[in-house]
Amino acid sequence: MEAIVIEIRKGQAPAQLVRAEFSTRFRASFIDPAFRAEDPSIARLEEIAWQAYNEGRKSPFKQKAGPGYVDPNYDLSSEWVATKQRIDAAQLRWADGAGGYPGRCTRPELAHLGIRPEYPPLQGLRVHSDAPVPLAMQLLSQPHAQPD
Repeated sequence: MEAIVIEIRKGQAPAQLVRAEFSTRFRASFIDPAFRAEDPSIARLEEIAWQAYNEGRKSPFKQKAGPGYVDPNYDLSSEWVATKQRIDAAQLRWADGAGGYPGRCTRPELAHLGIRPEYPPLQGLRVHSDAPVPLAMQLLSQPHAQPD
């Protein structure tokens, strides 16, 4: 059996912005003339944002990884840890059958998706539960996309 050689990809991250480009992008959110009265405040905020960007402070709030990680003393972003905890909790609810929309779907192959089969575009649709779910169907399962 032939050995598999993995090609390591390098240089994927974009180059750091120069100060002028950073300023242009930062101020793009404040183009409305109503902000002109706050230009000095925006300049102060821009300087704070530039320092954080320039020093690489993407995650100012960190905590130790803790048990279950290869390096429990590794500093992880607190936001990342909180997001992972929410995903893990959702996975457990899904595995326990507590997730989804009970009583809203009578077709088992759609029930686990939270999709309402009575939605007109889905009437007569045949879906196998092990088939990939098209993005459109995922979007239809969102409350804001469903008819009243």
